[in-house]
Amino acid sequence: MQVDPATGKPSQNAFNNLDLSEVKSITVVRDAAAAIYGARGSQGAIIITTKRGSVGAPRISYNAKFERNDAVSQGKVMNARQFGEYSNKFNIAGGHTDPKYLFSDDELNSMDSLNYDWLGNAWSPAYNMQHSLDVSGGTEKATYFTGASYYTQGANLGSQNFNRWTYRAGTDVKVISGLNLGATIAANNTDIAKSFSKINFSDGYAVGGEQNDYSVLLHMPKYIPWEYNINGVNQYLSPPLGANKTGSAKGNNSLSNWNYYALLNNGSQTVNKSFNYNVNISLTYAVPYVPGLAFKLNYGLSQQSSNTEQDMFPILLYQDANIINAGTHLFSELGSTDSKWKGTLNTSNSRVTYDNTTSKNEQSNFFVTYDKQIGDHSISAMASVEKATNSEDDRYQIYDNPMPDVYNGTSVSAGTLNTSNTITYKYAGGALSYLGRLNYNYKSKYLLQFVFRTDASTIFAPENYWGFFPAISAGWVLSDEKFFKDNISWINFFKIRADLGRTGNSNINPWHWLQVYTAAADKGFGFGSNGGNYVTGFTPGVTPNRNVKWDRTLQRNFGLDMSFLDSRLSVSFDQYFNSGRNLLQVMSGAINTPISVGGAFAEQNYTNLNSWGSELSINWRDHVGNFTYSVGINSGTSNYKTVKYFDLPFDYPSITTTEMAVGNGRYSPVWGFKTWKQTSGHDGILRTDADIDNYWNYLTQNAANSGVAGAAPNFLGITSESGLKKGMLVYNDVAGALNADGKTIAGPDGTIQQDEDYVKLKKSNRTYGFTSNINLGWKGISLITQISVGWGGARRLDYIKQGTSSSNATWSQPIYLTDMYDSATNPNGKYPNIAYYDAFGGTNSDFFMLPTFSAVIRSLSIGYTLPATFVKKAGIQSVRVYLSGNNLWYLNNPYPDKYRNMYDAPNVAYPTLRTWALGLNIGF
Repeated sequence: MQVDPATGKPSQNAFNNLDLSEVKSITVVRDAAAAIYGARGSQGAIIITTKRGSVGAPRISYNAKFERNDAVSQGKVMNARQFGEYSNKFNIAGGHTDPKYLFSDDELNSMDSLNYDWLGNAWSPAYNMQHSLDVSGGTEKATYFTGASYYTQGANLGSQNFNRWTYRAGTDVKVISGLNLGATIAANNTDIAKSFSKINFSDGYAVGGEQNDYSVLLHMPKYIPWEYNINGVNQYLSPPLGANKTGSAKGNNSLSNWNYYALLNNGSQTVNKSFNYNVNISLTYAVPYVPGLAFKLNYGLSQQSSNTEQDMFPILLYQDANIINAGTHLFSELGSTDSKWKGTLNTSNSRVTYDNTTSKNEQSNFFVTYDKQIGDHSISAMASVEKATNSEDDRYQIYDNPMPDVYNGTSVSAGTLNTSNTITYKYAGGALSYLGRLNYNYKSKYLLQFVFRTDASTIFAPENYWGFFPAISAGWVLSDEKFFKDNISWINFFKIRADLGRTGNSNINPWHWLQVYTAAADKGFGFGSNGGNYVTGFTPGVTPNRNVKWDRTLQRNFGLDMSFLDSRLSVSFDQYFNSGRNLLQVMSGAINTPISVGGAFAEQNYTNLNSWGSELSINWRDHVGNFTYSVGINSGTSNYKTVKYFDLPFDYPSITTTEMAVGNGRYSPVWGFKTWKQTSGHDGILRTDADIDNYWNYLTQNAANSGVAGAAPNFLGITSESGLKKGMLVYNDVAGALNADGKTIAGPDGTIQQDEDYVKLKKSNRTYGFTSNINLGWKGISLITQISVGWGGARRLDYIKQGTSSSNATWSQPIYLTDMYDSATNPNGKYPNIAYYDAFGGTNSDFFMLPTFSAVIRSLSIGYTLPATFVKKAGIQSVRVYLSGNNLWYLNNPYPDKYRNMYDAPNVAYPTLRTWALGLNIGF
C-alpha cells in the first residue's frame, strides 16, 4: 500500500517513481473484492507486481527509449496588425475614441512587418532519453533479479536538467526445507534544476501559478518586443497593457510587472533533489506436518527525503511613458534615446525558499495461509494482521528581497527571513487492520470467495477507529456443464460472475474530531506591555465533529465472460450498482448553517448516493496464414443519484437541476440563454438601430403583458434603450420572478436575467463514446493503434473576457475574432464584440454551442522483432525495435478557423504534448 505520509491518504508517488522495466504486471480490481484493501480500496485498487527472478541461466535485458515531445499544435492568435485592428474595435466599442486609445493607419501599416512571437521564440521540442538494464536468473536454491534505469528529460520552455536513477534488486532464497526468505530493495534518486518563471496575476489568459506562462506567451500582442535597445544597451521591457495604458513595472498583479525573458535570464530557478528507498522483507514457513499450512511475516519500509530550493530574483524592466500617446504606440516610433525611458527594479515577490522534507512509511503483516486439494475440491484461506504508520517532517524557510549578485546559495546571503511564513510541520498517523480471505472452487467450475477487512484509523476519534468491510464473490463456468457442451457448442466459454461487498472511506483530513489551532508568530494582537505590537497568535481550525466516522458503500457487481466461434470472438460485460450511505459531507451549504468566523465546520456523515454503471468489451482475434489481427471495442457508462442531502432553497431549474441535491445525478441539462433570432442577421447580434428598437419594444411589450405592477424592460441590468449597443447579443425572455414561498416562477416580464431566463440548450450533458484497439502482425512486424470516438455533452466556443481595469492587459485573441462585429469596419461580423462581454452575460447561450462529435487516433505503435535465427548468431536471444506515438490526430475540428486543437483551450496552462518514441529491446 502506498500512502502520502503527511495525510495517510492513497498516493501515486511510489507508482510514479517506478520504471516500467521493473514492472511484471498491472491488475485493476474494480469490484467488491477490493474490500480486502479497506479504505484505500474503496474506489478499487491497482495492484502492481514487480519482476522477480526465476530458475535458469542468467538472462540480461536492455531497453532504450528516445522520445521527442512537442505541442500537438499551438493556438492560432492574431498577428500584430490584426491585434491593432481588434484593439481599435474594442476601444471604440468601449467609448474610447480619443486617438491615444487607437492605433493609427500608419501604425497599422507598420505592424504588418512586426512579429514579436514571444512563444515561438521560447518554445522548442523537448527530448527525453531512458535506459534500463536488468539481470535475472537463479537455481532451485535461490533466484534473483536486479535492475537499474536512467531517465533524463528536456524542457519545451526555459531550461531544465532532469535526471532520475532507479535501482531494484530482489531475491528469493530457500533457507532450509520449508523456510523461504524474500527480500527486495529499491531506490530512486532524482535531481532537477529548472528555470522559474512564476505568474503572480490572473487576467484573461493569465492564470496565476508556477510555470503557468505558456498561455501568456501565446497571447502576447506581437507588436511588443521582449527587449529593446535603449541608449545602446538591450534592456527587458515592461509590456504595455494596451494602446492607452502602460501599467506599472513594479508589483505582482499585472502583465506590466512581468517579463518571461527577464526571469529566464536573471538566475531565477528551482532546484530539487530527492532520494527515496523501499525495503520489503518476507519470511515464509511451510509447516511440514500440516500440508498446505504456512506462516508468513512481511515488513515494508519506505523513506524519502526531498530538498527544494526556489529562487526568484528582481527583474529590471524599462518603460517609456510616451508609448500611450497618439502616434507613438509602437516602440520603433519612440526610438532608443527617448527621454521618457525609465528602468524600474521590480522586487515584488522576490524571495528564496528552502523546503526540506523527510518522510517514513512502515507496514508490517503477519499471514497465515492454508491450501488444500481434496479430489476436485480446492480450498484456500488466508488471515492476516497489518500495522501501518506514517510520518513526515517539513521544514520550510522563506527569505525576502534577495539580490542575485549577492546570493551564493546560503541562507546568510538569501535576504531577510520571513518569520510569518517560515515554519516546521510534523505529521503522524497510523492504521491497524485485520483481514482474511477464503476461496473455494470445484473443478474450476464453481468459484466462491469471501474476504473481509477491518481497519482502525487515527483519522477518527478512538471510539470510531474501526470499520469493517466484508465481501463475497461467486463465479459459475456454465460452459463446463455437460448440458451446455452438448447443446451450445458454438459458445466456447461462458462464465457468470457476481460480488457483493461493503467498502469504506476515510478520505478526509486528520484531526477533524479535535479542536486544533494554527499558530503564527506575528499575526496576533498584543496587550499590556505588548500593546500595539504583533505577537504570536492562534487561529482555530475547523469546528470539530467527534462523531465523524467511516462512510460505507454497499457494492454489487455482475459480470459475464464469453467466447464464441473457436474463441475468436470474446465478449466481457460488467455492471455495478453501489449504495453509499452516511458519506462524509461538508455541511456549510445547508440551510440555517451559521456563519463561522475564524474557522469552518468538520465533515459529517450525512449524504446518501446510489451509483451504477456498465462496461462492455468485444474483441475479435484471428489470423490468415502468417497475418494475425485483432480488433477490440470498449465502451462504458455510469451515473449516480443523490438520495439524501441537506435541504436547499427553491430556485430556478438551471440551478436546482445542476447542483448537488436529492434526485440529481452526474448528468443534468445544459442551460443557457436562447438568442433572440428576430435581429437583422437572425443570429441574436444587434447590428442596426432597428434591431435595438425592435428588441427593446419586445421587452417593453413583455413587461406590459406580465401583470406585474411597475414592470419595465431590463436587460441584464440595462434599464434604458440607450444602454443597448450594436455588437451585443440579446436573448429570449422566457420567465419572470421567483416566488420561494409558493414555489412558482412567473412568465415573461420584460426582464432578462441569468438563470431566470435560461432554457434547456441540451437535454443532458452526458457524453457517449467507444474506444477501438487494433492489433496487426505479420512475420515479426506489428502495428497497434487506438482510435476513440465520442459525442454528446456540450462544447462551446472559447470566448474569454477581455478585462478593462487599470491592471488588465489587452490580449492577442484567437484568430477567429478578426471577424468580430464593428459598426464601421465590420458590420457583418460573425461574432459579437467582446467589449460587451459582461453586458450580454458571456458565453452561456446557444450562440456559442458547437458540435460535439469527435474522433481521434490516440496512439500508434509499429514494431519489428528481428528473426531469432539472425540475432542468435551474434549471441543475442532477441531484438525488437519500435516507433510509437501518443496524443496523435483528431479527425475533425469544429472550432472556427481551427484556432485551437481538440485537446487544449486557448487559456490552457500547458499544452498537450505529442510524443514520438523510438525504442529498442535486447535480450541476452
